[in-house]
Amino acid sequence: MKKLLPLILGACLAIALGVASADAQIVAVDLGTLGGGTLSVAYAVSNRGQVVGIGLTADRRVRAFSWTPAGGMIDIGALNAGDDRVYAFAVNDEGQVVGRSCLVRECRAFLWTATGGMIALGAPVNNSTTAGAVNGRGQVIGASSNMGFFWSADTGIKWLGGPAASRPSAISESGQVVGASYSAVPQDRAFSWTLEGGMIILLDDKINRANDVNANGEIVGEYWTGSHLRACMWTTERGFEDLGTLWGGHESQALAINNRGQVIGTGRLPDYRSYGFLWTRDDGMSDLGTLGADTAPVALNEAGQVVGWSDIPGIGQHAFIWSSGSRMFDLGTLGGGTSWAEAVNDAGRVVGHSRTADGEDHAAMWVTVPTAFDDLFALIGGFDLPRGIATSLRMKLQNARDALNAANRGQRKSAVGKLNAALNEIEAQRGQHLTEDQANMLVSFIKGILAVL
Repeated sequence: MKKLLPLILGACLAIALGVASADAQIVAVDLGTLGGGTLSVAYAVSNRGQVVGIGLTADRRVRAFSWTPAGGMIDIGALNAGDDRVYAFAVNDEGQVVGRSCLVRECRAFLWTATGGMIALGAPVNNSTTAGAVNGRGQVIGASSNMGFFWSADTGIKWLGGPAASRPSAISESGQVVGASYSAVPQDRAFSWTLEGGMIILLDDKINRANDVNANGEIVGEYWTGSHLRACMWTTERGFEDLGTLWGGHESQALAINNRGQVIGTGRLPDYRSYGFLWTRDDGMSDLGTLGADTAPVALNEAGQVVGWSDIPGIGQHAFIWSSGSRMFDLGTLGGGTSWAEAVNDAGRVVGHSRTADGEDHAAMWVTVPTAFDDLFALIGGFDLPRGIATSLRMKLQNARDALNAANRGQRKSAVGKLNAALNEIEAQRGQHLTEDQANMLVSFIKGILAVL
């Protein structure tokens, strides 16, 4: 799963995910909000299913959250008690979360774990540092207002340098960092940086930027032709390569690359409509399709699944997932008109945010029905319910799952009955042994499953 650095800032469909069609029904889950707030956004998901993002509390503070199948959504706190804005941008498979914690204009990069809490990654420079990505070794990249940094527990902060300024975009599992360096005249120059070798400018005679790097050291980004941006790649074996465009378009950008060498990006046609593409060494650039109009891919996993959003004329933007050999599929919404996918893990768990039927924007997750049941069992186990209540809920859910696995219409009707019985029990325990947030989370999963039956 790629570690892209963010710019500093219930509908369901059956889709082909390499499993049986009954298992491929997609459940849209509302991950909830923090502190009675009305807004939340999920930015990243680990291969263990941990989701991180931000939420706006009832008192209008921005707080960072971590969501896990075993514990639901929690506020991960702040570096200082008075900090009024905390953002979580990325998480690795070890549960290390990075972001920034702010008070007024001063922000400090942090790393958080469930066991160790939140630690600051060095002192702020020019009143601001932000951590935006973390690899599996716990190596972090981020930036101040004008200079990128690398951090690890062993080295502390290492400033990346550059002619005048730099901003990293991604870090590989080996610790290779890529991004853009800026000279006194603000022109981008793509760079690669390692702890051992420092910064190397990849292409000095063109304005260019590196957006991602994989475990093989293959780097993708874009360069300026003199009139348009074009997607490109840098490799040790081949050097610089122009990846081209589609349908006579002049502009393209390569956004991400997985360890199989598959590249995703965007392009523009002469009439300024945008499209998404997948590029491979064997097949070149291929169109991802559309839900009706402009398309914007944002992430891909090691299986080659691509997620992002696409415009539906007259409706709005909807999150999508695309898989090789299949067309683009609308992931739907949480009941409102729009949704956006931000990340996908290697198991195909998609996260982002969606408008709800009440007009609020909530962090959203899209999973298969079997994964939804797995998450329900994990949540029940993590909510510290009395044994009898937990056992009763598990039995109802297991009976529903068994009925669905029987794959006949009569049993499916039985599954609906079992799921409704579980909903009734959850409502009976709301405010008793289940908090409002816990009850809402369980209800969201079960209603999501019911929506596809």
